[in-house]
Amino acid sequence: MARIPSTTAPEGSPIPERHPMAPAAGSKIPSHFGHCFGCGELHPTGLHLVALAGSGLDITAEFTVNENHQGAPGLAHGGLLSLAFDEALGKLMWLLRAPAVTGRLGDLPQTPGYKSVTLPSSLQNIRRLLFGGQPDPETLNYRTRQLLSCVLNSSLAEFATALDSRHTYDASGSDFFNLELYYPRPQRISGPTTAGMNIHGSPESDDANGIMAYSYTITDNGAADIYLTGSRNEFQALPGLAANEQQRLGKSGYYFSLTAPNAAQTWLVEFVNKPKITLGQIIANISVAGEPTLLALFGITDEQPFQTFRNIFFDVPDLPLKCAAVALALAYRTEQLRVGVST
Repeated sequence: MARIPSTTAPEGSPIPERHPMAPAAGSKIPSHFGHCFGCGELHPTGLHLVALAGSGLDITAEFTVNENHQGAPGLAHGGLLSLAFDEALGKLMWLLRAPAVTGRLGDLPQTPGYKSVTLPSSLQNIRRLLFGGQPDPETLNYRTRQLLSCVLNSSLAEFATALDSRHTYDASGSDFFNLELYYPRPQRISGPTTAGMNIHGSPESDDANGIMAYSYTITDNGAADIYLTGSRNEFQALPGLAANEQQRLGKSGYYFSLTAPNAAQTWLVEFVNKPKITLGQIIANISVAGEPTLLALFGITDEQPFQTFRNIFFDVPDLPLKCAAVALALAYRTEQLRVGVST
């Protein structure tokens, strides 16, 4: 199918690169939350949009309209397409492994001169300590939410909007820290209702890489063959699984068991593992990251606002304020790179 003008990026627009750890082409892009109205498998009346990763920066998504989606009797509600587009754009971020939330649907004027930048190794080290080496969208959003809360509730809040006054986020809610989000709940995709699945154990956080989201499909073909497929190219064959025998659920730390194996059943288990490393530990790690890294972040001159950020980080004991100083220093260094200011 030929690309139509409305889906062609404007001339000169920066085109991001597909992340090396993006979902494999042809694989299902996991749901970020099982109860999401757009893509959640567990939502009873949701859109249940399913998206498959393409080979580039593209996805293929589909959904089925049913009686729960009516506007006028027998007609699909007009807002379904907006919902579907919003969900599809969110799925694209899995290919970039970058955080994003919907500010608005429509044409949002891009800041003149905007361009992506490549951080030098010293600043990449700071980003790695904050988010992990290969963070997924959940980790990026989780940590960014934490850091924004520190910034916006501190005396440094004005620095957050000095570079860009637009607000496309809400850091006041607590939904991201609802503990119910962080427990796996199996969903039966097919198979007899007499067959069940149980989850055992406790989560293992992959803080080094920044991985929070996990999605597994367990397929029992009814002939003594059981297969586990994970969203990170994990595959495991489990022949001869006995009833209630526990097997590792990939690298998540959890185990699963089937009450009635060999019953021709398929299960989907999606969940998010909360990071174990705290902001206090992150700040402690940054403190010993080495002089070149700290100099690259804060500098040694009286240049503002870096002198303010540096003084707070080294001299003020308040942890949230230290976090705000680090986050803002990284943001301002990134802005310097964007506009071509040498540091």
